[in-house]
Amino acid sequence: MNLFVGLCGVALSGIGLLIGSRYSYRYPWVRVPAMIMAYGGLPVVFYAAIFVR
Repeated sequence: MNLFVGLCGVALSGIGLLIGSRYSYRYPWVRVPAMIMAYGGLPVVFYAAIFVR
C-alpha cells in the first residue's frame, strides 16, 4: 500500500516536471500547475517512505 502511494507521488511529480519542461516555453501559465504537481508529489513520497516501516 505504501509502495503504491510512493509510486503515485513519484509519477505525479514526474508528470508535473515533464509537462512543465515541455510546455512552459509555449504556454507560460502551464508552469504554475506543473510546479504544484511536481512539488505536491514530493510530500507523498516522503509520507510513504516514513510510514513504510
